[in-house]
Amino acid sequence: MKLSRSAIALLALTSTAFATITVPSATARPVMGNQVAAFEQHQKVGVQAITVVDHDSVFPGSQFKVKVLFAQDPDPRNFANVTKGVYPKAAGVGMDKALWDAIDHDSATVKQYATAAEVKANFTEKELAQLPAPIRSAIDNDSWQLKDRNRQDLSKVAFEDYFGWKYAVVADPNYTSDDDGLGTDGLIALEFTFQVGNDLNAQDGLHVGADFYAPTSGGIIRGDGGNWKNQLAPVTVKVRKEADVEMLTRAGDYKVGDKVTLTARVTPSQYQGNVTFNVGGQIINATINNQTATAEYTMTEETVNVRAQITGNDEFSGAISDYVRLAPKATEVPTPSSAPKPSPDAPAPEPSPAPAPSPAPSNPQTSEPETSKPQTSAPETSKPSTPPPAADEPESSSVKDYWWAIVLGILGLLGIAGGHAWINGLIPGLPRP
Repeated sequence: MKLSRSAIALLALTSTAFATITVPSATARPVMGNQVAAFEQHQKVGVQAITVVDHDSVFPGSQFKVKVLFAQDPDPRNFANVTKGVYPKAAGVGMDKALWDAIDHDSATVKQYATAAEVKANFTEKELAQLPAPIRSAIDNDSWQLKDRNRQDLSKVAFEDYFGWKYAVVADPNYTSDDDGLGTDGLIALEFTFQVGNDLNAQDGLHVGADFYAPTSGGIIRGDGGNWKNQLAPVTVKVRKEADVEMLTRAGDYKVGDKVTLTARVTPSQYQGNVTFNVGGQIINATINNQTATAEYTMTEETVNVRAQITGNDEFSGAISDYVRLAPKATEVPTPSSAPKPSPDAPAPEPSPAPAPSPAPSNPQTSEPETSKPQTSAPETSKPSTPPPAADEPESSSVKDYWWAIVLGILGLLGIAGGHAWINGLIPGLPRP
């Protein structure tokens, strides 16, 4: 199958666009929010803790993650009550009652990081820089591995109400009171995922923080000080309603120079503010009016991805839309089949018969161009000609057919005469019928 040059150009442009542009899937679209974290050194038992919440806000009906990390400080001068390594009986997070009540306890999950690569992927350099030097060096060199003595039982997240303080924890299945446990060469790093119900009321000042149950140290951190919020690395989060933004502009091909209208729809209707369109790195802002924001983009020769974004405020979360792809239309190359037909008034092409000569001047002998001289013979195209014979028929086939007819006629006459002679007994030696 042959393709025209315009079709080939269009295929090449389309192939290049798909080879260089990757559109994120809808399921990967993030809910906007800033990660929040806290670090704390607990003076009583010498445990360092880091708490990280993946968003600065939690939303009714959505999920949020809490990551906690525990390390033993190797310097005894930094804690008052420990003569050997701290062994955790349980590790997890504590939280305010409003958040604890809103979490679906049955769907909560937890995983434990077992390698240095996992720890570095989930905690920032700034956070890890506060860990004891031996552990920090082991993580930097990718030599740290989870010790068996520090493995937690991840089969179930236990939600405990301890004298009014709320905790989600996992227990150590290998716990013994005389073990070194966490020690100065180990880490416990956990990631909890919680599903929040729709009944979580919007409010500020909810707390989430690391919880470490260490009976071998002579003190239980969760009860020390009368309130878990005064313990390990609490983080304050807000509760917001979730907003969303959707691109309504149609993905497709547009002519270079065309004005493309960018349109986004925002929900819920109570959200007010601006929509930011990111057009291949170019930022265009538009005001929301009746849940819709529009802006104008002039199409260039480059294929671009466009997405809309709204920022969070005191009541609503921020959000980012899916990508919409805008591509320039391919320039069509004329082909013989699409070339314009000549005008009836245009001069005839050279292969056509010459036009009629113009009136001869007074002296045709000296001034008449050679092309205007009268033709001495008719053009070849005007001569009568016989159509060429068919490819499967010799040129003299009509003559041969004529002689065959003559031969067959003679043989027929001879047959008639012989029959008549036989009937009348005119053939000697041959009896009559």
